[in-house]
Amino acid sequence: MIKPDFMTSRIIIAAIITMGGLSYSNLLTVTGQDPNNENSDIILSSKNIHNTTTIGDKIVHRGIVTSEEPMFLVPDPSEENQSVEILRHRPDGATYAGTLTFTATKPVEVGFGHRVHLDNLTISQLDSDKLGVLYTRLHLNSSEHATPGIISAPTRIMPNYGNSSPYYSASIPFVGSSVFLTTSGDPFIAVYEVVADVLKPQIVLDIGEGTSNSTK
Repeated sequence: MIKPDFMTSRIIIAAIITMGGLSYSNLLTVTGQDPNNENSDIILSSKNIHNTTTIGDKIVHRGIVTSEEPMFLVPDPSEENQSVEILRHRPDGATYAGTLTFTATKPVEVGFGHRVHLDNLTISQLDSDKLGVLYTRLHLNSSEHATPGIISAPTRIMPNYGNSSPYYSASIPFVGSSVFLTTSGDPFIAVYEVVADVLKPQIVLDIGEGTSNSTK
């Protein structure tokens, strides 16, 4: 963290732009300022939020972020997602409860991940003919992410943006294990503010006779 006193922070971001099958790599210098000399913290990424907060804390973030491919997820062959993670899954298993307000350059979906406390074998035994298919995502064993190996099920909401372009904006209350914005492969920029309490959930596992090998 950097305590600004009318200071600037400079970082170098590698911007990868793919056009016509060719990739161009450019260096972009970003300057962050606190023009009102406010006594606030500037962080360059929310990736380590789990190291700076604990259960019972309140998170208040105001940020600007560019999308990228979610490399920490096992990809679905039919997907070419671009996304930004605003609040990541936590190693301590905590849940976030709060409100997200944002504006984006593209019509993004709002996503909330939910930790699934089952293993792949149990999930594969769920009776999909009777119950339908539960869409889940496996988090890869990646040093870039705090929760490798977990399984999550996403909620994805498309706000009614109407004819408000270029104001792709919404304000949504939420409860979830993670918070993200996503598109089907279209890169975007988002400016957001999020307020969230970090809470310890009570885990409920009540699948009853929902598995295909259950007694019927």
